[in-house]
Amino acid sequence: RQLSRMDRARGCLLGLAIGDALGAPLEGLSSQQIRAHYGLVDDYVDGARAWKKKPYRWRMPGLYSDDTQQAMALSDVLLECRRIDLDRLAELYLGMATPKGAFVGAHRGIGRSFRQVLAGLERGVSPRETGQASAGIGAAMRIAPVALYFDGQPDEMSGAAVEASR
Repeated sequence: RQLSRMDRARGCLLGLAIGDALGAPLEGLSSQQIRAHYGLVDDYVDGARAWKKKPYRWRMPGLYSDDTQQAMALSDVLLECRRIDLDRLAELYLGMATPKGAFVGAHRGIGRSFRQVLAGLERGVSPRETGQASAGIGAAMRIAPVALYFDGQPDEMSGAAVEASR
């Protein structure tokens, strides 16, 4: 049976969320640390085990992170605006960031770069200027909706991928 475009999109986004949830408790650990605390990881793990002295790093087993949240926000923008609208995306990111405080609202496990993006957006900096030069993988983690939306349109996909990665 051939899968419909909707089935493929659902599978891709579900796979993104599952992979994110599997890896979230382990983010920042070396392969040696992972083996020492968990052995071979083949299911969701409790992050508290490896991060005993850093409770702010704990991730509940099976809970996806801000990477999945950003991908879902990007999906919403594409479906609503039919293009990458950075202002609308910034609005969604900021909406999830309230109330403020240690946990930055609904966002889960955000890193320093995304915190800086949110702080800049809140100060009124254009979303075109808030991107952070980093070795992080945030753009790669959230980009799947662009590939799904612009399937079969390589030029549009390429431009949208660059825009969404800002």
